[in-house]
Amino acid sequence: MKKKKLSNVEISDIIEQAWCDKTSFENISLQKNLNENDVKKILKKNLKKNSYILWRKRIHKIKQNKSL
Repeated sequence: MKKKKLSNVEISDIIEQAWCDKTSFENISLQKNLNENDVKKILKKNLKKNSYILWRKRIHKIKQNKSL
């Protein structure tokens, strides 16, 4: 199924939610009908390279801490 094109406001909202440590991918998925890979693609496309790398490192740390 083809996904609808997201508006700039929707993209900004997704980025804001993804940056928030309290918002999980599951919450974004329920609200926006996007999976984790979709969110990563949106952020990679819309953030500066270093910002995206920093975000991925933060998410990796959070996931590691939750699995302990």
